[in-house]
Amino acid sequence: MEVAYLVSEYPARSHTFIRREIAQLRQRGAKIHIFSVRSTPAEGLLTDIDRAAFDETWKVLPVNPFRLVGDHLAAFVSAPGKYLRTLSQAWRHRLPGIREGLWSLFYFAEAIRLARELERRQLKHLHVHFANAGATVGFLAAGFAGLSWSMNLHGACDFEFPAGPLLGEKLRSVTFSNCSSHFVRAQALRTIPPEHWDKLFVSRCGIELETMPNPVARQDDGSRLLRVISVGRLSSEKGQLGLIKAFALARGRGMEAELVLVGDGPDRGLVESEIAAHHLQDCCHLRGSLAEQDCLAEIAQGDIFALPSLMEGVPLVLMEAMVLNVPVIAPRIAGIPELVEDGVSGVLYDPADWEGLAQALADLAADIEKRKELTVAAQHKVLAEFVIHKAVDPLCEALRSATTEDANANVS
Repeated sequence: MEVAYLVSEYPARSHTFIRREIAQLRQRGAKIHIFSVRSTPAEGLLTDIDRAAFDETWKVLPVNPFRLVGDHLAAFVSAPGKYLRTLSQAWRHRLPGIREGLWSLFYFAEAIRLARELERRQLKHLHVHFANAGATVGFLAAGFAGLSWSMNLHGACDFEFPAGPLLGEKLRSVTFSNCSSHFVRAQALRTIPPEHWDKLFVSRCGIELETMPNPVARQDDGSRLLRVISVGRLSSEKGQLGLIKAFALARGRGMEAELVLVGDGPDRGLVESEIAAHHLQDCCHLRGSLAEQDCLAEIAQGDIFALPSLMEGVPLVLMEAMVLNVPVIAPRIAGIPELVEDGVSGVLYDPADWEGLAQALADLAADIEKRKELTVAAQHKVLAEFVIHKAVDPLCEALRSATTEDANANVS
């Protein structure tokens, strides 16, 4: 089984799950070629693992202009009809507007460069993560190179503007699409006619048990301050401003705790201002972006993991907290209820209900036995469904079937 993998940017801090997926497929004998539309900035390469992934990834951009022109001339000379049809498809597969028209030409330029490399390596199947601009490049490249292709859908970002309006055409052309949750699959089904529904199936993201630190033995005798931890990019959709408000409310109801925020992003200044506005500087700590193992170590030290997100898929960070015996509080959105059962393996609250989150924090902080009870069921849930060597099974089967069909078609 030989497959091309395409991501808009790889490696990236939020794409640990892709690395785990690739590693598991390789353990099963797959030969994976990794492609990225753009190059990861040096500051995004935090570990030796990141740097090794970067080195083996073939990047579409940046590219010498003369090399790009050469790729297009070679593509046109070798297959002028396909070249012009792909250009036409790029122009049609876009949103209205002059800017979008210009971007469609950029995607076409990138797609031809990618297609040339796919042809050079004689690859027959392309698998793309996310329905974003990278998927548009993959869609066009696969069409020009005559490859079958598939796409992994993860969450709300795949259905929002500008990806959402173009999703249906992509899904009609794929061999299959694996979805991270039943919720995501249901949303995707709305974009395509029923004759394409069987192409879509649920294939979970999963954690890698071998990389997990040991759960921490906690002192629950009141001798130390309770620690609430949250991990996520500091941006509006991750909801940290709401978490700070809820944390302040919970402290006002008697909860004695500190809040640790791991992550960085464009809203850091707003987060710092919100902490100051609630006079929480002495008990709120911003750790910034951390390498994977350092982040896991921080999670393991927590007593409660709080997720305040306004949009999500099925967050890996929740799985990691659950397997590390840290009780979780999360919003009742998207695929999260498929992972966290309210009152059994965690606590769910209505999204953006900061009063509800505050009450959940205060209640769980005051109930040591409930926290212990939740972690037992949570770990069982993750081990049953969300460990990578199990989670990757449906995707591996689909890729094997797709590449076998391609091989048989070439023989015939």
